[in-house]
Amino acid sequence: MTPKTTPSANDGSTPNPEPRSGFSLRQLVVEILESGEHEDLDAAAAEALRRVRSAKKTGDALAQAMRPYVRDVNAQTRRLHRVPPTDASTETAGTPPQERPRRRPGRSPMVARIRDWWRTQLEDLYEGENGLKKLGDFTVTDLKYASELRRAQARHNLARAEVLERLAELLTEHGVATVRELPAGVLADILSGEAA
Repeated sequence: MTPKTTPSANDGSTPNPEPRSGFSLRQLVVEILESGEHEDLDAAAAEALRRVRSAKKTGDALAQAMRPYVRDVNAQTRRLHRVPPTDASTETAGTPPQERPRRRPGRSPMVARIRDWWRTQLEDLYEGENGLKKLGDFTVTDLKYASELRRAQARHNLARAEVLERLAELLTEHGVATVRELPAGVLADILSGEAA
């Protein structure tokens, strides 16, 4: 059973459980990103992997990274809305054309799949109050919990978008090309307010 988690105020996602081994993959990645030594995420990821291997903490790192990875893959898979073939399309697969039954107008397998598309969504996995469940098995409590998770994430994303838009305005106002060139006081005001 998945432990009960509550939406995080800072990012709208549920937090990873605290590491039991004393090793924190999150802290390692934060340290690498804050060092500013890596120009892109691929280089930062490669450095994190190098450090994890040298510290012989691969198992701990994998365990800590697995939950967010599974959540992301689940979200991507859910967006695909897999539509299983209908009985009509599987009956004729591999049958020579002369032996296939004649199609009757209005009985298109594709139309049937489109009509039944909503049913596939009942099998999609979402995080409910007590862990992952199929949407079709959600209770009122699960639906409210999942809804609040998404609202918290939306609030976080909207606040971040407003900060980025304000930074764009400040670049123009101050006549500079990059955020780093803005005066320290201006950056402190806008970025400190974001952390609050």
